[in-house]
Amino acid sequence: MALAFIGVLLATLANPRGPGAWIYVFNSLTVQSSQQFSAEWLPPVNTGWQMNIFFLGLLGWFVRSSSGAQARQEVLEGLIADATVGDAMERDLPVVPPQVTLDTFASVLSGRDPVSVVRVMAGGRLVGLVGRRELRRAGRSAWPRTQAALAMTPADLLPPVALGDTLGAALARLQASNVEGLPVVDGGELVGILTRYGIGRLVHERSQQARAPR
Repeated sequence: MALAFIGVLLATLANPRGPGAWIYVFNSLTVQSSQQFSAEWLPPVNTGWQMNIFFLGLLGWFVRSSSGAQARQEVLEGLIADATVGDAMERDLPVVPPQVTLDTFASVLSGRDPVSVVRVMAGGRLVGLVGRRELRRAGRSAWPRTQAALAMTPADLLPPVALGDTLGAALARLQASNVEGLPVVDGGELVGILTRYGIGRLVHERSQQARAPR
């Protein structure tokens, strides 16, 4: 039954003409950075911004939908039950110094193959994150004169998670913090960023594996 449920769910998500599926997903999400693309939704492909949004939509559908929420929550918990933060984090996100202006790197967040967030680093230390939400908050006309340090979500608002923490607990912290990502530390060192995209990607991969013929 669980495999059939996953199949029906993914088929609905993959169909932009379904009964209000995409509208429902994006209205359900609390992440403003993903909501801005709802008018441009296309069927997911293997690369590019469409797949980024697919992963965000998949995760949002599991976590936020009110209709059948308990069943979806149970499926989600089953898919990530043995997963750790290290399984879902993103390791190689772009880095910028605090003094650069937003226009110098906005394209990596909003181009054809956008990343989820950009790390703002100073002297090897994470000082903040900039994502699509921060770009939109600053306003496109202000990008050339707004430094990353002024637009970023500062590190003191990003509660860290450990590499070996359970993914379920880290996801709850990410949702409660209402930020684009959380720093992942191991032995006091920054080793990655846990993002909704990264978690959604893992959920997608595991649901595909569950559906594969045995």
